[in-house]
Amino acid sequence: MLHQLPFVDKSPIDEPGYTRVNAYLVNDEESLHQYAQQHVCPCCQHRLSFMKSNQLAIVKDNQGRLVISILDKCYCGFMVPFHAILNILDDQSYDAHILISQHEVVTDAENDRVEAALLESRYLLHKRLYHSAIYRIDQLINSLQSIALLAFYRGYAFDQLELYESALKSYDDCLDLDAECKEAWHNKALILKKLKRIKEANFHLVKYCKLCPVKTLNEIDGEMHDEKQLCKPLYAKKGKFGKITIVQTSCMRYLAINNEVEGSFWLTDEEASDVPAGDYVAGLLLAGCHFNAQFQQTKGLILGLGAGAGVIALLANFPKLHLDVVEIDFDVIMLACCYFPLLNEYIKSGRLSLICDDGLDYVTKTQQHYDFVLLDIYQGDHQFAKKLREVKFLCRINELTRLVGVNLLPLDSIHSYERITEDFKSAGIQLKQCYPTGNRGDDNDNLKKMSYQNRILYSENIDNITGFIPYATRNGYLEHAFRRDFSNMVNRCEYF
Repeated sequence: MLHQLPFVDKSPIDEPGYTRVNAYLVNDEESLHQYAQQHVCPCCQHRLSFMKSNQLAIVKDNQGRLVISILDKCYCGFMVPFHAILNILDDQSYDAHILISQHEVVTDAENDRVEAALLESRYLLHKRLYHSAIYRIDQLINSLQSIALLAFYRGYAFDQLELYESALKSYDDCLDLDAECKEAWHNKALILKKLKRIKEANFHLVKYCKLCPVKTLNEIDGEMHDEKQLCKPLYAKKGKFGKITIVQTSCMRYLAINNEVEGSFWLTDEEASDVPAGDYVAGLLLAGCHFNAQFQQTKGLILGLGAGAGVIALLANFPKLHLDVVEIDFDVIMLACCYFPLLNEYIKSGRLSLICDDGLDYVTKTQQHYDFVLLDIYQGDHQFAKKLREVKFLCRINELTRLVGVNLLPLDSIHSYERITEDFKSAGIQLKQCYPTGNRGDDNDNLKKMSYQNRILYSENIDNITGFIPYATRNGYLEHAFRRDFSNMVNRCEYF
């Protein structure tokens, strides 16, 4: 990661930067090898042998030529790209060991400009020319814009100059463009620690850890303050489906059943806020958007309570919304109301009814009609509750509402995902939109449906998204991060 990038010298501040030359155009593999052997690192002038690199990709440009892109790490630590266009005809043979992967893509001049800008920025940072880097990056941003890495590099330069507020602003600019830049979350956490803003620092560290599943808070080498509290149990009780636990860390509180989190909130002043820590909740808010529930009376039904993350977030953001929530486990209801007390406030206001009942039984006997119904029931082990896939149950849901929403956790395979959508279709519920939430998915079309934390599916195309801003009247770091996650999710919408 860039914050750990090794540096090789302390060159004068006015040293000129390196500008990448255009890709080499070669006619055969012999000339390709010759150019590759002659390329040097722009930082230390060490000669590189790119043909030994294992980070090689071959793509076809819009003229059918083979474009070779190699990224190699010099001994000084700088990552140096090498680009060549192998101008051979389709009927010519080429050495198979060169070709590691082939993809049908179109290259364009804009991509070359971006690559050149990023390389120039990395070079200036690597040489510790931070003032020059900031000046040049500002020029590049004005001409290129919307490049998250450029904002990150600017933040890193400010960070190294100990201009921390400017660094935080640049890292935020980066995250607004790419909410999953884990290095930006990490570097912000370290700056906030230096500024003694420990709660914010812990929050950012948790966001970083969520993007690095192999890491835990215990593995971050004491980067946070002693106030760090990890997994402090507040209460435990045996429930209908296993052990229910309320757990609090330095920055969040959550409810877990059999150690699987069933809803969580960020803390403010040691109490649970109304800002959920689960990314999937952003997808549930779309039901309120669709019916413009900020201004129009709306009635919704949610099957499944957990910690009430989706319930509280919906009611906090849509003042004209009334919710009925059905939860089968009475102990879950009692613990949620005790440790997430905003539920009680909404009950007292008349905007929330908690019903202890089996979801299947409730929808069978109710005479209520709802604007939307959200299915938010999870039975663990990557399984969507079988009874929620029964045609009789789904047909009844279809009779009760105009809009059906479904929260799907990661399933065991894409086939399971497709079977669930087919079950809904057979009951007359055509799922039309999918909103992936959580971390970025795999680029492979067959795998990306399984790669996100949750996927929120709806039976209608959602309206009124453009004008909706979550927690619009507040601008704390929790609300800002949630708005960023919401925007990130909306931009990834998929259509069936």
